[in-house]
Amino acid sequence: MFADAVSLSTNLISAFNRAVDESRFEDASSCFTPTGVFEVDGIRFEGRYEISKYLESVSTSPRASLSYEVNHVFDFENESHLKALTYRLVHACFSGSGTRLQPSLIAIYKCTTTLALLDGRWQFAQRMMITSAARPNSE
Repeated sequence: MFADAVSLSTNLISAFNRAVDESRFEDASSCFTPTGVFEVDGIRFEGRYEISKYLESVSTSPRASLSYEVNHVFDFENESHLKALTYRLVHACFSGSGTRLQPSLIAIYKCTTTLALLDGRWQFAQRMMITSAARPNSE
């Protein structure tokens, strides 16, 4: 059960990052429970609609970045709750005009995520991201 939960949760984290990178904000927000909470550097967004609108507001352009998470540490609270600690690395890949860039690291976030098994599917109940390092993107 734990191995399956970890695998499905890792897939959910990857699906969220891919949806954000591809500017599919409704898909990204559907990774959350209907009442899920997304907190970025202390600013809180509740529910899928608010989360989707926030992601849209901070997007630079479609496919501007490539994100992935590393150092997954999971804590299985019970059969329907799981906690994950990861680091989200964001790389610039395309400029606003669509020119492909040499990927360069622009931000690292420490992510603390509580996942809930709801209707047979793992979803984010709460996801907190804190900037660990960031630098301006230069072309």
